[in-house]
Amino acid sequence: MNFSIGTVLDWNHHPYKIVKTTDPTDHGKKVGQFSYHGKVVSGVIAVFEVQGKSPSKTVVLETSTGQYYQANIEANSSQ
Repeated sequence: MNFSIGTVLDWNHHPYKIVKTTDPTDHGKKVGQFSYHGKVVSGVIAVFEVQGKSPSKTVVLETSTGQYYQANIEANSSQ
């Protein structure tokens, strides 16, 4: 399962945008997981906190194929 930079995924009732690929050493403890089903790919994604950052703002996503991505929460500008 591979995602493009800029892909937005919903987790924990918030949209997170993938900003870069990353390394497995960049993540801390596991904070959850979710299932993704899209047009091309589907699978389970594990969510990890990022060392030194709040998991409510930035997370590391591990896909079922072993790819790692950093994702930042998207501000909801439509109010």
